[in-house]
Amino acid sequence: MKASLIGREVEVPKGCLAVYVEDGMRRFVIPTTYLCMPEFREILDKMENEFGFNQKGGLKIPCDEENLIEIISLLDQVERRESKIKKKTMQEKHYFAIS
Repeated sequence: MKASLIGREVEVPKGCLAVYVEDGMRRFVIPTTYLCMPEFREILDKMENEFGFNQKGGLKIPCDEENLIEIISLLDQVERRESKIKKKTMQEKHYFAIS
């Protein structure tokens, strides 16, 4: 997948998605795993109501840059917490499988 940034082509890594905030069109690259998170679904619903899904270029997020940075930070925390829980659960299963 390619996305335009300041007049040049840059690759968006596999498993990621480029989104833009409505003010200033600053570009953010986020993991596609965010698309399944309820917190991000709320943003997508708002985006659909405001811009629709027939946008040209990348997805435009209807919030300012500062708010999106805060949301991304919170989603990162949720993802890390879920990853730790999943890892702990797998370790516990492994522990019980041995005994």
